[in-house]
Amino acid sequence: MLCVGPFVLLLMTFNASHRQVIICGGFVSALSTLASFFAHNVEVLYVTYGILSGTFVGISYFAGNTIVGCYFKKKRTVAVGIAQSGTGVGAFALNYLLERSIFFYGMRGTFLLISGLLLNFLVYGALCRPLKTVNTEKKMKDVMKNPGMQLLLIIYFFWTAGECVILYLPAKAVNVGLTREQGALTMSIYGAVFMLSQIVVGILADLIHIPQSYLLMSSLLGMAATSFAFTFCHSFPWFVLCTSLFAIFHGFTFPLRVVLVSSILGVRNLTKGYSPLCLMIGLTYIIDTIITGK
Repeated sequence: MLCVGPFVLLLMTFNASHRQVIICGGFVSALSTLASFFAHNVEVLYVTYGILSGTFVGISYFAGNTIVGCYFKKKRTVAVGIAQSGTGVGAFALNYLLERSIFFYGMRGTFLLISGLLLNFLVYGALCRPLKTVNTEKKMKDVMKNPGMQLLLIIYFFWTAGECVILYLPAKAVNVGLTREQGALTMSIYGAVFMLSQIVVGILADLIHIPQSYLLMSSLLGMAATSFAFTFCHSFPWFVLCTSLFAIFHGFTFPLRVVLVSSILGVRNLTKGYSPLCLMIGLTYIIDTIITGK
């Protein structure tokens, strides 16, 4: 999903607006998920739900993030934090709702439900006011030569390792003797705290005026410390505590991706800078999961 940034950038070069990209991505992703209703084997789902739906959801996700970063200047971190807090809402609520949907309606009915939810991209895209077309001041090669951008790419290359912690956390909980229900509850707590932390980081950056670089570095240090602390968690209260702390630090780093790119390159070059960052993060997700294994 995150690897589609360069494709969105290509669409932008043909004068496609953020609104058009979001609506197109939402429509095709909903249609692809609807096609999964008719799938009779897993191989077809790889194409319809995995490749097609994932790709076009990524297109809408990328364009939605960048346009929010372009709309705001003084309170950009707060705006991006609020926009991306929906990730936490999904982690908190949708896991349980989709599980119940599978129980009552089966996989086919759940695909219909997800397809309907993806149509909300069309509503969101329609609400996105097109920005004035301006000529970008920097070429792609100039963006990649920027020392600040190079450092940011290196930082988020290692940042993706934190995603593996969340990916394997429910299995870790069961492995130390907790129930599956407690593992699921831990992830719901993570989603709720993750949602709030993305708003809090905006308040810290834009209202209290803590430098964004300080917030990023302290958050990365906190993620590393809590990841190490999980090895000593053998009871549910400690799991909840470490998960909550990890969610706070992890949530801080999410809105800062867009904000730091716009701070380094300027709003006019936000799409050009955010594109390789998302591509690198997406590819690193694949590498990290292979390294960590089962």
